[in-house]
Amino acid sequence: MFCTLVFPGANRAHAQTTDTITFNDGEQLAGKLISVLGGNVTFHSEILGNVTVPLEKVKMLNTSHPFAAVEKNQRVTRKTAVEQIPVGSIALKNNSVSVSRSHAEEKSIPESQIASLVDDATFHREIQSESDFLYGWAGSITLGASLVEATNSAQTYTGSVALIRTIPTIAWLPPASKTTLNLSGTYGLAKNPEIISNGEIFQAVPSKIDEKPSQSKIRN
Repeated sequence: MFCTLVFPGANRAHAQTTDTITFNDGEQLAGKLISVLGGNVTFHSEILGNVTVPLEKVKMLNTSHPFAAVEKNQRVTRKTAVEQIPVGSIALKNNSVSVSRSHAEEKSIPESQIASLVDDATFHREIQSESDFLYGWAGSITLGASLVEATNSAQTYTGSVALIRTIPTIAWLPPASKTTLNLSGTYGLAKNPEIISNGEIFQAVPSKIDEKPSQSKIRN
């Protein structure tokens, strides 16, 4: 005997926390809006992963989470950004973007004037510097090793770190700080081979005259 339990509220809660995007050809995806930047929309779908398409190919877009809507050629500073940039759930339809703000009236912006849509958490972290020391770093870490086994054995290990962090990381905000970190190091180990004869250990040492290895006895 099998029974199925249905919770109507669960489906309704899932629908309220899911973003939807509809393309010009009628295809629709459910998931989460990542960002709108440089005329491209990045949307995450559980089936397709991250999908990036031009904004002009999007017919409708609805978000359940708040986003900051930044207009083109909008001049803002870290002090004025919170007042000048509307933050709220997004509804794109008929070439117009509506921002539903919680404590203010809805604001409509022409789609052609949208420079970027940034999620609320990232927006406030960048504006109010609510980030830890590990946030925002970019660069490279390189490690290398060289092992030589011949008449003489040698080991060389190298490492370098080149990192840079610019806060805020959002391009349209003026930079507040810039930190660079450059480190490099090399460690090497070389030794001549040991020769064991009649239970005694000899170390091969290059001769200063003919550059041929001679033998010197190691005494314990």
